[in-house]
Amino acid sequence: GETAEAVGAVGVPGDVVDQSHAVSQALGTAGVERLRDGGEPERLAGVDRDVEMVAHDPREGVEVPGGREAGFRAGDVESAHALIAVAERQLGDLDQAETASRRAIEQAPGHVGAHNNLGMIHAARGDAAAATEFFCRAVVIDPRHADGHRLLGLAWNALGEREKAAQAFADWLAVDPDNPEARYLHAAASGEQALARASDDYLEYTFDQFAGSFEYKLEGILNYCAPALLETALASRLGDPGARLAVLDAGCGTGLCGPRLRPWASSLVGVDLSAGMLDEARRKGCYDQLEKAELGCWMAQRKRHFDLVVAADTLCYFGPLEGILGAAHGTLRPGGMLAFTLEAIDDDAEQPAHRVEACGRFRHRPAYARDCLAALGFGDIVLQSAELRLESGRPVHGLVVSARKSAADIEGGHR
Repeated sequence: GETAEAVGAVGVPGDVVDQSHAVSQALGTAGVERLRDGGEPERLAGVDRDVEMVAHDPREGVEVPGGREAGFRAGDVESAHALIAVAERQLGDLDQAETASRRAIEQAPGHVGAHNNLGMIHAARGDAAAATEFFCRAVVIDPRHADGHRLLGLAWNALGEREKAAQAFADWLAVDPDNPEARYLHAAASGEQALARASDDYLEYTFDQFAGSFEYKLEGILNYCAPALLETALASRLGDPGARLAVLDAGCGTGLCGPRLRPWASSLVGVDLSAGMLDEARRKGCYDQLEKAELGCWMAQRKRHFDLVVAADTLCYFGPLEGILGAAHGTLRPGGMLAFTLEAIDDDAEQPAHRVEACGRFRHRPAYARDCLAALGFGDIVLQSAELRLESGRPVHGLVVSARKSAADIEGGHR
């Protein structure tokens, strides 16, 4: 019925649900259909990956179309409650989500997914300490459950426990040694190798996975506001849009900046490494061209091509900025504008110019960013402090940066 259709949309096969009246009844009571009836398909996508880890039951699994194992067992009321909890959490009702998760654990104390979901609920409330408790329980119940180790590592990172995060990511890597996300996050947390930037395979793998749910999770849960902040900065620098600029959305992702940049653009190009993200951006219908490429190399091959380059939440995947900012300088025409966001380190002389966090993103000192821009020949540099989004319930402090390439720029140098 309608419940089975809704559950199928969030990643659990309808025929599995139809086999169990108890499951269908429980799901119907929870009102999971609101996900479909509410007219917000991005929320359905937001549930999809979470179902994989929350409806996990190590005793038995079912194959989901696409090769995923959701572990949702016909007749398991506990799995129904676990799935209800996923839906309620995605709808923003954390109290109802917690109630459903605890009911699942009452039915089956060893239900890995319900423990994971309780951890995610506490993380959403900003209580990373409580989150780690439930993630720890999940990996004790099933040490082979990769997502439990991932979630535990991210929770330890939120608490500033870098060594513990590194160990959790090492445990994840032991379970899934070919996973590029596990490999990169372990490298970032452990410090065993110097990282200049996030690896291409990590970026492709991670963002392809989250493409469908990316916008809902960022805007609906994490209060992501980098595109709006950049739009405001550009309006103050460029004035009223006149659709006269060649614009590059550098690291465009799903195209959240696209509609905001279009009014300034005679042409709008988006570049990203993730094919899944580009598919989402294409649906917005505002780009003239979308390219799958590594951003630095792509810009380096297009000298003096754009009047405006914008990078929202992109340069946090680079440590040293000289190379990527140099490529941006080269692809701008004389007098062109560059605008981007960074996650910030306190501007203290004792702090490094940049550092990678255990979550895999880099933070930068404001003075370092300004010095890089000036050394490359940018002028009229403006740095504004801002809160970019939430992470584990806490604001992420960052910078909105804009600068202009000299109108007197000479090929091969600047003055």
